[in-house]
Amino acid sequence: MKKLSVILLSLCLVFCATSVFAGEDVESKERVPGGLPWIIFIPHYDVSPDWWSGLVVMNVSSGANQGTVWVYDDQGYLSGQEWFDIVLAGVSKKTVMLSKHGESPNVLRTGSDRGYLMIESEQRMMAFINFGQTAAGGGVTTLGPFWSYR
Repeated sequence: MKKLSVILLSLCLVFCATSVFAGEDVESKERVPGGLPWIIFIPHYDVSPDWWSGLVVMNVSSGANQGTVWVYDDQGYLSGQEWFDIVLAGVSKKTVMLSKHGESPNVLRTGSDRGYLMIESEQRMMAFINFGQTAAGGGVTTLGPFWSYR
């Protein structure tokens, strides 16, 4: 019985040590929170060669609202521009196209073909994302609405 206890304790210590020390270059790979209280999670974007994505963010409060969009690749790492600041007047919206390289101020540079987005804001917001195929006859798909939460 004592031998089994020693083995179990050893396994627990090994598991705990690998959990704590397994992180690699955490600065560039973990979510960098801006400290804003409201969060929206957009589960997917796609800007691969045959697809486009457009993000719509709406301020549902009557006062001005500021937010930051954090861009992540499929593996959960910050990618591309990493963030995009949004400033909205009361009850207004902003539309932004997503692109792997980012060509203009109204384009959110993703740095990767696919991934997900997190939006932090000072007050409550709502967002949705559109996808379309660039080929002729390609349809449009909308995901959302996504509401911010605390």
